[in-house]
Amino acid sequence: MDLKTSVSAEKGNVSPIRTGDRIFVIDGLRGFALFGILVVNMSFFHSPSIYLMMSDTVWWTGFWDQAAERFVYLFAEGNFYTLFSLLFGFGMILFMERVQQKGSSFVPLYARRLMILLFFGLVHALLIWYGDILFSYALLGFVLLLFRRCSPQTLLVWALILLLMTMLLFGVLAGLTFYTETLPERSEEGNAFEEWIQSMIQSSVAAYGSGSFAEITQQRATDWLFLISWSVIGFWPIILAMFLLGAYVAKRRILHDIPTNLPLIRHIWCWSLILALATVLLQGMEPFLGFTSDSAAILFMMVETVIGNPATCLFYASSLVLLLQRERWVRRLSFFRDVGRMSLSNYLMQSLICTTLFYSYGFGWYGKVGPLGGLGLAVLIFAAQAVISRFWLKKFRFGPMEWVWRSLTYGRRQPFRI
Repeated sequence: MDLKTSVSAEKGNVSPIRTGDRIFVIDGLRGFALFGILVVNMSFFHSPSIYLMMSDTVWWTGFWDQAAERFVYLFAEGNFYTLFSLLFGFGMILFMERVQQKGSSFVPLYARRLMILLFFGLVHALLIWYGDILFSYALLGFVLLLFRRCSPQTLLVWALILLLMTMLLFGVLAGLTFYTETLPERSEEGNAFEEWIQSMIQSSVAAYGSGSFAEITQQRATDWLFLISWSVIGFWPIILAMFLLGAYVAKRRILHDIPTNLPLIRHIWCWSLILALATVLLQGMEPFLGFTSDSAAILFMMVETVIGNPATCLFYASSLVLLLQRERWVRRLSFFRDVGRMSLSNYLMQSLICTTLFYSYGFGWYGKVGPLGGLGLAVLIFAAQAVISRFWLKKFRFGPMEWVWRSLTYGRRQPFRI
């Protein structure tokens, strides 16, 4: 397996990276992240989980549904958007190095690339599914540009600073919540919020389950705005921190020359495993802790979000990298690489398939498929994507959306067929 990139184009003639120039471990990681993202997103496709997370309402009462929901919570939730974010930061540095080696201007080209991604994200969020991540990635990508010239050490320091700032933010929020819990009007505000959450649950079920396309579009816009306002505080700092960590990995060239960096990768695997296990054990104890205050729940969420999710992400990534150093695992896990080479197309395809299955303009399964059924569907959909991706890439250089994105970025139609 060739893990090194190469550049073979005339100066100033910038074009998409060729198949032979790819770092295949990155494609494998990207495909693995897409599988995890689908597993987590499935509950948001088939039920109003965006609001159920903020309510005491138990939506699925069956034993196996609750077991599947717990499994996803412990081993997938929050762990794969962080991995995808790390790969996004890695990709920016790879793109920058390639453009600069050809004597072209990186910033205008990458800014155009981000603007196109921003447009894709808006279309995806408002016309397909509210849980879009592309819009957030594009916006934060402009912030990432400010760090493009930083040394690896500076990138690592800033990533840690962002994580610490997020912890401080959660701490302040927990303190304010603890203070307001003692106020007389707190119960009234809590009741009003719970009533609003219940109304949004009912509105989601009505719109997605039996509404017209116009009603679904209106609900989708409402849900997207709510998700964005929540993400700005709870997720955007983490995403940016993982961007910077990915840029650090790229500048250190850890995945360009894996054999040389195996001791470091093994150290990352060991320490991330320890932190991930500690967090999973803590999460597993959550039902028995019986939080009596929202402030305690916020502190618990802080540990999950700021420590657990990045640690588990690094454990998954380093585990896959180490496995892919063995030839038999390269063959066994090659389907992840195929899906990862078409990550944008497959990500959007997941939304198209799932909204068709669950929304009223399709099969209308919204609210009728539980977490266990959703987990099974995620496996089936991803398996189908793996087969389709392999056959597609035998005939075409890129996925269809990757081809559109590249053609618009470079301002000329890119060769499509092999």
